[in-house]
Amino acid sequence: MRPRHTPATALMVALFAVWAVCTVLHVQQVAGGTLAWVGVYVTGPEGGDEFPRVRGFWPGADRDAPGALLVGDRLLRVGTKSLRDVGPIGFMARAHATAAERHHLRVPITYERDGVVGHTRIALIPVAYPWRMLPLTCTLMATAALVLRRWPCACR
Repeated sequence: MRPRHTPATALMVALFAVWAVCTVLHVQQVAGGTLAWVGVYVTGPEGGDEFPRVRGFWPGADRDAPGALLVGDRLLRVGTKSLRDVGPIGFMARAHATAAERHHLRVPITYERDGVVGHTRIALIPVAYPWRMLPLTCTLMATAALVLRRWPCACR
């Protein structure tokens, strides 16, 4: 007798594939020492302004250092990458990519304040206990597999 493929089986395979990819990416970042938070909140480009602006900071971000960013600064570049027409997610992605390229969590930023271009570095904030997510996601994956295994097939 041939085994029947159910919607639950297809869902379980898709869920496992997504989980496996995310787990590999997480392990790569943890092993490379680049799993960190970007401590700067930015706005998207708006109102004819093509560059994002600093909106705020995470608690613990080094914003009191000399030459640090201030709320309202226009962000022009992260490392060598332009921030033209980039929003908050793109800014974070470029900051992480620059940190990974440099193998360092201090990322160079070019900004404009009151018409004057300046350069500084922002420190990405390392995630505390980065390996703790692995057991949690493994447990959630096993729970999902058990639930989907018990899912009644509507095709009978």
